[in-house]
Amino acid sequence: MRSFLTALRFLTILPVPGASDDGRLSRSMAFFPLAGLVVGAIAAGIFFGAMHVVPYEVAAFLAVTALALLTGGLHLDGVADVCDAFQPARSRERILEILKDSRVGAIGAVGIVIVFFGKVIFLGALPSSIGVPGFACVIALSRWAMTLSAAASAYARTEGTGKVFVGGAGRFEWFVSSILAIIIAVGMLRTIGLLLAAGMLLWTMALTTYFRRRIGGVTGDTLGFLGETSEWIGLLMMNILATNGYWSVWTPFSRWFGM
Repeated sequence: MRSFLTALRFLTILPVPGASDDGRLSRSMAFFPLAGLVVGAIAAGIFFGAMHVVPYEVAAFLAVTALALLTGGLHLDGVADVCDAFQPARSRERILEILKDSRVGAIGAVGIVIVFFGKVIFLGALPSSIGVPGFACVIALSRWAMTLSAAASAYARTEGTGKVFVGGAGRFEWFVSSILAIIIAVGMLRTIGLLLAAGMLLWTMALTTYFRRRIGGVTGDTLGFLGETSEWIGLLMMNILATNGYWSVWTPFSRWFGM
């Protein structure tokens, strides 16, 4: 329970009581999907409530904005830093230097706009019976992706905030987070949940491999970038599946969230 609260404390701005030591911070990655589900449930609840008082697309904007506020913009900062840093001809040392820089460049700003408004558009294009539970599920699975990347990589720096997480994440965190992710995915979206998890797994493997080749591992910024883009890809996948007629599998919450 304390490791879960640690995950919730780190991933959100929620006033979670208690304090964290380095050992608990690394162990908390096992419960990132569960903490993500809590965040996702809040954001999806805002989405569901807002769609009854404002136009549907506005509700999607408010839900994605609420998600960014709940996380303190932590992962969006990673999107900006990674977009600014990873240029084709740039050296490892220069990439790490830019990742550490708090300033946001033009490409980083464009990256935030693409990720943020992409999620708004993708969420707003889904029927409520899909969008509400799907939004929560995608957020949970994106935190699982972060755990997988950390467990499969070394920390790219010698020091840094992310070292506590990446350096301590291993098979236990990988296994527990994967079990939680599968339970959440199947419980909320059945077969489609497994397809979303598979898509995010492939994205995680590809992106983690790229980061390892470029800078020798991952950092807190790359994990944040992975989390945000995994949400983006998950919502896009739901649109592709829904457009191609995968409606019958969206049954667990259809009676609750259908409009």
